[in-house]
Amino acid sequence: MKIKNIMKSKMFVGIVVSMLCFSLNGCATMFTGVNQKVSFSSNPSGATVMVNGKKHTTPCKVKLPRKKFHVATFSKENYDTAEFAIRRKPNNATLVNFFWYGLMPIGLLIGVACVATDEASGAAYWLDTKNVFVTLTPTAPGRAPSLELKN
Repeated sequence: MKIKNIMKSKMFVGIVVSMLCFSLNGCATMFTGVNQKVSFSSNPSGATVMVNGKKHTTPCKVKLPRKKFHVATFSKENYDTAEFAIRRKPNNATLVNFFWYGLMPIGLLIGVACVATDEASGAAYWLDTKNVFVTLTPTAPGRAPSLELKN
């Protein structure tokens, strides 16, 4: 009889620990992920777009982490350079942590831990655009290319 109680208690502890491990992944982390694909295109096409230190050629799709602010720099020979700012905005999936876990007795504590997970991973945010389109301006004869900020 004693062995069965020990096994039941170990199984109970195992279930509780498993549930906690699963629940401490924030809702936004589990359901929306930490990265977002952003499409970059330009007129004229074939421009170089530099994002996070990596070069791409338009048109292209780039997977960007939601955790930070991004600046895309577009350049092409005989055209002025242009920059486009990609900002973060709150991801409402993070709020689900409080509503879902608020139903449990210690739900608020778990909800706070899940929000912290979403915040640390970057899943607590969306990037404010999915498509970036920039029209590059031809460089005027006799002057150096300028930098134009878009957005």
